Amino acid sequence: MRLFVRALICCALSLAASPVFAQGSAPRLSSPQYKAVKSGSLQAGQLNVLPDDADLVSQQVYTEGAETRFRGRQWTTRIAPNGPRSNYAFIGDNMVLIDPGSQRNGPNTAGYAKNISVLKKGFPSQSATSGEIDGILLNLRQAGPTPKTDADASDANAIQGNAQVAGDPGFLSFGEMQISRIEPTAPYTTTHSIRLQLGAIDPFGKNLELGATDRYYNGVHRLTFGYGAISDVGANDRAFYAVDNTSPWSTYFYAGHPGNPAVRLMGNSGAIRWGPDDSSWTIQRGGGGSLNFYSAGDILQGQINADGTTYWPAITTNTVVVAGSPMLTPRKTVIYPPLTSFPASPVEGETIYSQQNRKVYTWDGTNWQAHW
Repeated sequence: MRLFVRALICCALSLAASPVFAQGSAPRLSSPQYKAVKSGSLQAGQLNVLPDDADLVSQQVYTEGAETRFRGRQWTTRIAPNGPRSNYAFIGDNMVLIDPGSQRNGPNTAGYAKNISVLKKGFPSQSATSGEIDGILLNLRQAGPTPKTDADASDANAIQGNAQVAGDPGFLSFGEMQISRIEPTAPYTTTHSIRLQLGAIDPFGKNLELGATDRYYNGVHRLTFGYGAISDVGANDRAFYAVDNTSPWSTYFYAGHPGNPAVRLMGNSGAIRWGPDDSSWTIQRGGGGSLNFYSAGDILQGQINADGTTYWPAITTNTVVVAGSPMLTPRKTVIYPPLTSFPASPVEGETIYSQQNRKVYTWDGTNWQAHW
């Protein structure tokens, strides 16, 4: 605990010496100058610091609801140079960390280019004042003419990332997130904890799948994936959650090539569809609890009813046999109880399936007549 307090003091002292963090040394803009900032009169590359009570430049433009008003410290306002940029990208604020390595793996000894902590006063007590807090507010607004070529487009990404490793030093992902819930009273037990990983390359990821007892000492068996959801603590509910709110999804899940899907989970109906539409096969739940099979064009090819009977519209004969018979493919099938011997007192019209003879018989009042 003493080490932690000492670290906080050292951090505070280091920040106080910085001209950016120091209260008295940072240049401030008066209200008239601030209005000039809003009107776009800043020179390219100019740096300004606004007072704490100044309204920040509005970022919420053309929203459906009321415009959000922002107040706080604005350290930097930079305007990119005019004119085309054919060979460089402009960065408003740049930070580079060169880390020689801590010689120990794990987030507790990692090198971080920047840390942001947002704490609710009173955490973790439930007596803390209500109100939302968020780690980062990132707004992006893009506009431009409709392009005719890719070079003429005006793409936009709220976050643009690029992560790379050389060789197989360890696990790599674009983003790893930890979400957890603890009890608000001591000993603050964790009740739920999940991790999400986006875009991962794990050189040892398949070792445990191959039965290894230690993932790091069984050679490189690389596992790459786009999305990972890991349940660490608690009985968690859904690894993937896709719902219709005020607007429906046409497709809940899509896998395959662009324009040539391998499999889809369709919206609304929940049907599973294999292949592109012009040559697809679809399984979908029908009315009355049936399971229906469709070929391309949603043409019904088969149906399994809730009572176990089946229907195959492409077959014209109506032979009644036991479902799954190896010799007949009927239009309709009716399941009869399989018997090893004939009933002693049959009723006229009674039909059975003989497991011994693998035939269907009907009692005509005098004899058992085989259907085939």
